[in-house]
Amino acid sequence: MFRPICRLLLICFALLQVLVLGVRAQETTPEQPPAIAPKAANLDYADNTRGLERLAKDIMNAQKEGNESRAMELAQSMLLPDSANWYLQTFGPNIANDEGAKYAADRKNLPAEILKVFFGAIQNHFTEVTAARFGDSCDDNAGENAFGTLQLRLDPSPLYELRLGDGNRFLRLFALVYVDGGFRYALAPRVPDHFPYRERTTVTTKVQIATGESASSSTDKKPIRIGGSVQAARLVNRVQPKYPGGGSEGASSGHCQAARYY
Repeated sequence: MFRPICRLLLICFALLQVLVLGVRAQETTPEQPPAIAPKAANLDYADNTRGLERLAKDIMNAQKEGNESRAMELAQSMLLPDSANWYLQTFGPNIANDEGAKYAADRKNLPAEILKVFFGAIQNHFTEVTAARFGDSCDDNAGENAFGTLQLRLDPSPLYELRLGDGNRFLRLFALVYVDGGFRYALAPRVPDHFPYRERTTVTTKVQIATGESASSSTDKKPIRIGGSVQAARLVNRVQPKYPGGGSEGASSGHCQAARYY
C-alpha cells in the first residue's frame, strides 16, 4: 500500500517540475519581433508624361544625394513583371523570341544599366527631364525606330520616350511602358529586323550615346557607353517644326519618320 502511494507521489512531483520548467522557459524567452517584409518601391507615378518625368527626377535626385539604395530600388521597379507574356501579347511570338528572350537573359543586369544612363546624363549635364507619350503616332523629336515600333504592336498600349536634355540637345531612352501600376523599361524591337521587306542587319547589343558630330570633330564631352540591353539613342538636336505663318506652336507634325518604313 505504501509503495504505490510513494510511486504516485513521485510521478506527481516529476510532472510538477516539468510544468515549472516550462513556465520559466516562457518567461525567459524574449518575444520575437514580427517579420517585416522588404519595403517595396513607391510606385505612386501617374500614367502620363508628368508621372514618368517625376520618376526620372526621383532617380537622378537619389543619385545626386548618394542614396544608392533608393536609386536601385526605383530602377528595379522599372523591370517588366512578366516580360515573356508582355512581349508575346504586345508584339507577337517573333519579337517575343527575339527581343523578349534578350530581355529575359539580361534581366538581372537591367537595373544597373538603367542607372548608368541616368548617371551618365548627370555627369554630362543632361538634367532637363521631359517625356513624350506615343499612341498611334509620335512627335518630330522621336527616334527613327519609334513609328515602326508603334506599327509592330498587336496591343495598342501607349509607349513612352524619356528625354534627358541640355538646352536644344537631349539623350533619348526608349521605350517605356506603363504596366501593373508602374513605368517599366522595355527593349524595343529592332524595326528593320521585323519588317520582312527590309534587309536584315547585324544585331549589336553594344549601344553608344555619342554627340551628333563626326569622329574627327573635337568635343569636350566623352560619349556615354552603355553595354547590355538598354538602348539609349545618340545625342540629338531638338527639332523645332515650322508651321504656316511662321508660328511654332505645337509639338508634332504627325509624320514621325513614317516614310522610312512605308
